[in-house]
Amino acid sequence: MTRKKLRCGAVVVLFNPKSDDVHNVERVGGYFDRLVVVDNSQHPVDLDALSPHIHCIKNGNLGGIAGAFNAALDWFEKDLDLIFLLDQDSRITEDCVEKLVKAAATMESTSFIIGPAVFDVNLQKFAPLLNLTKWAYHSEEINPAESGLRRVFSVISSGSAISRAALERLGKFDETLVIDHVDTDYALRADEAGVPVFMCIDAVLDHAIGKRSEHHLLGLRLRPNNHAPFRRYYIFRNGLLLAFRHLRRRPSFFILNIARMVHELLCILFVEKNRMRKVSAAILGVFDGLFRRVGTFAEKWPALSKNL
Repeated sequence: MTRKKLRCGAVVVLFNPKSDDVHNVERVGGYFDRLVVVDNSQHPVDLDALSPHIHCIKNGNLGGIAGAFNAALDWFEKDLDLIFLLDQDSRITEDCVEKLVKAAATMESTSFIIGPAVFDVNLQKFAPLLNLTKWAYHSEEINPAESGLRRVFSVISSGSAISRAALERLGKFDETLVIDHVDTDYALRADEAGVPVFMCIDAVLDHAIGKRSEHHLLGLRLRPNNHAPFRRYYIFRNGLLLAFRHLRRRPSFFILNIARMVHELLCILFVEKNRMRKVSAAILGVFDGLFRRVGTFAEKWPALSKNL
């Protein structure tokens, strides 16, 4: 049975945006009851041209993307039922939002996370569904002909919607992670707290996952993201931090993370450019992950971060 009409808020995080990214904020403003823009840019962006009903927060990248989400959550009214998280480069459509809200209104529980099927515009393919058991992980390709909800381990932060009840149960995002795996951490915490995560198959979000391309090497499929070296630091460090943090409950995530790290290294070594810098950043990330060191790359490795 469909519940009452849900009131929805959304946060868009900007980081050194292009003019088209700022125009996109204005476009999506009408899809939600409340919209907050958090400017995480190194140099504040002029947002005065945005409509008065769009609230702007200058965050200066404090706490990374996790800090931006938290700053917006502190501002939102408590009477909102759903909070959407959006990256500046995600071009969410009104149809996608409506399908997610409609699906959310049918949930039996008031505590949940729901996200769209993500169509990678670089690969021209859907990102797969991912599920974990205690000891194994399972990846499944999306059938575009399907519709409805599928239970999954996680959804990417951009385009996802978190119910007010889930936010109250799970709390704030982990700002010590700064950027990568912030959504993975929230999914693992949701798993531990019994908050279900769903993907709405027929709600589709076009999204660029890095600068991903596809290659084949000795029978292996490689999909490099071509992220900058500093991102490799966070990917490797935060992945290990979370793998150890949840090892007892979800050893499958530890196994999954090792597989992802191997894939990342193969992509760097055989496909990507700036190999030495990226491998060096990855090694530093592994070191800090093993010793549970958190904070920004620049804080932990001030001299090396300038060269990477």
